[in-house]
Amino acid sequence: MKKNFYVLLIFGFVLYLTACENKNNNLSLQDENTEKVINNNETNENIEDDNQDNLEDMIDEAHKAASYFYFDNTGNDFYDKEIFIKGDRSNEIWYKVTDERFSTRTAAKEYLGNYFSEELVDIIIGQAFRDECIKSKNDELYIAPVEKDTFVSKVESKIKEKTENKIIYSVDVEYFDKLDDDSYKKAMFESGKYGFICEKINGKWLFTKFSYVW
Repeated sequence: MKKNFYVLLIFGFVLYLTACENKNNNLSLQDENTEKVINNNETNENIEDDNQDNLEDMIDEAHKAASYFYFDNTGNDFYDKEIFIKGDRSNEIWYKVTDERFSTRTAAKEYLGNYFSEELVDIIIGQAFRDECIKSKNDELYIAPVEKDTFVSKVESKIKEKTENKIIYSVDVEYFDKLDDDSYKKAMFESGKYGFICEKINGKWLFTKFSYVW
């Protein structure tokens, strides 16, 4: 009887050691998985931080995106001159936009949404319609391109304030009369100062204050 008791005691102790080992293994696995999650989060955060260093380039990209709706110095490779609608007044013509990024109002809002907050997207598109740069037909967009600029601009931007979720830019612009494609007059005829604000919204950097300055 006593012998059986010792056997049961030893067997129970072995089971206890086995359970402890399994628990430690599970804890080690949890720690390893937790460490992977932390490392992945750190990697994503680093990517976002790196994007902050490229925000000045975003000013140029945002201006180019907006230019398609103000139709200033954008070229003619995004619309078809063979497909158009006419206005009531003479020489009023809007050409069909063929660039899939903004060939419809829905696509245009999505395209501009890569650079601007939802509020600014509505302002840019709304202004283009009010200025009659854009017409809509069956949700398809038609545009009225403007003549090429007769001036050039010199733009300097710098960061005035920077936090984890917001960057405020100061932008100085000087305008010069243009002589030809390779040179311009030395005399500046106009200058301006603008403020830009870029904020992290749902993990994405978007302009919440923006001026189209060239």
